[in-house]
Amino acid sequence: MRALASCLLACFLVVAACDRGAEPEAPKPERAKLLVIGLDGLDPGLVSKWVGSGALPHLGRLVARGTMTTIDCVVGTSSPVVWTTVATGLVPDEHGVTGFTIDGDPVNASHRKRPALWNILAEQKLRVATVGWMVSWPAEPDAGIVVSDRAWWGDFDDKVAPDGIVEPRRHRPRLDPVRQVVPRFSSYPYDPNWKFLREDDPRYAINYLLEKRLLGIFRRDSMYASMAREIAETQDLDVLAVYFQGPDYVGHGFWKWFEPEPFRQAGVDVPQADVDRLGTIIPAYYSYVDSLVGMLVSRVDEDALIVVLSDHGFRAWPEARNARDLSSKARFLSGNHREKATLILSGPQVRRGASVERRITHLDVLPTLLFALDAPRARDNSGQPLVELFTEDFVAKRPDRSVASHAPEAVGESAQTKSDTKRRTSTSRSSRSCARSDTFVRHASCGCSSSSSCSRERCSGARRSRT
Repeated sequence: MRALASCLLACFLVVAACDRGAEPEAPKPERAKLLVIGLDGLDPGLVSKWVGSGALPHLGRLVARGTMTTIDCVVGTSSPVVWTTVATGLVPDEHGVTGFTIDGDPVNASHRKRPALWNILAEQKLRVATVGWMVSWPAEPDAGIVVSDRAWWGDFDDKVAPDGIVEPRRHRPRLDPVRQVVPRFSSYPYDPNWKFLREDDPRYAINYLLEKRLLGIFRRDSMYASMAREIAETQDLDVLAVYFQGPDYVGHGFWKWFEPEPFRQAGVDVPQADVDRLGTIIPAYYSYVDSLVGMLVSRVDEDALIVVLSDHGFRAWPEARNARDLSSKARFLSGNHREKATLILSGPQVRRGASVERRITHLDVLPTLLFALDAPRARDNSGQPLVELFTEDFVAKRPDRSVASHAPEAVGESAQTKSDTKRRTSTSRSSRSCARSDTFVRHASCGCSSSSSCSRERCSGARRSRT
């Protein structure tokens, strides 16, 4: 009798467990149908070379399922200008973002006069998440999910919208730079105490670059990648747009060791031992962002349209050492912008190996994204959708839809109401410090020599406003 009771109890427990297991799982979030990845400074020549050699497998798979071409930088190569042109479809005079600083203050979303991609898509009732996009702080409400470009540093309000959708502090990487970060990219023996060296010691410049142009940007890109992953895995999305800045930073900092001959021809001493140890940083960072591309692609819909683009390419810059209008530390830089950028489109909607006979510019990007989403484009945008890159069936299902303009009132109210002096000059000392140091260094180094839209007088003016 006791054995029978034990058997019945065991059966009851098994049935109960089965009933609990039969409960339906929580539905998985809807995956984005459009993924836009902005890679600052990603050079099309290097991408083509390394995709061909198999060194960038994730980008290579995208190209194999679509097409790769180049963008002409008709609005110059200043990063905040170009990325705002991509987001608005407008030239700088129309969208209002004309450089790293405006009236002496660090540029932010309050300077933007027209709606950006995230505003337009939210107005169309599409579920959009924007992560790290340049000039997206303060994060605007009613623009989907926005993780602003100041979410990773400083004491700022309005880093993220909606508030609490992601907690940036939880995503800060905690890595040992000596043992975990620098060895991933270089065999150079990084010295964390480099600030005690004399500035004319070659080790000072190299360690300065390792800290400012590799370690810092790796932390930034890693943090935004982690936040983008969390959002992609937990939120219902139609569109995910993510921006990474690392290729630009390492391109500026380490080009002379990656391509030493132009510098040697200009009389610059570039020891081969340093080339062997530091020349690996740029290709290794491209490999790193390639892995981030793969991570993001794996977290969107398998039939999603994938768009990867940059704001400019890169070239050797041996003349930097003689540029009188650069700060002493800016003379440590050795790479500068060239006016060709990368564009990759991939997915079942894209014709493999397709090309466009006309010139492609950054003004064409927003109309192309809106066309792919079957959302109306604005007739006051001078760019045109790149319909030639899509399959005939995909194009046939999308009649040309347009409106006169994407109304300025579509811009989130916060970006307008927070444009007072206090907000525009930022809410912390760290922002003012940025305006006085690294922001200016980037502006000067990126504008004077390679961008026709940024004259020497403008850089000098930015310098005067800094002091």
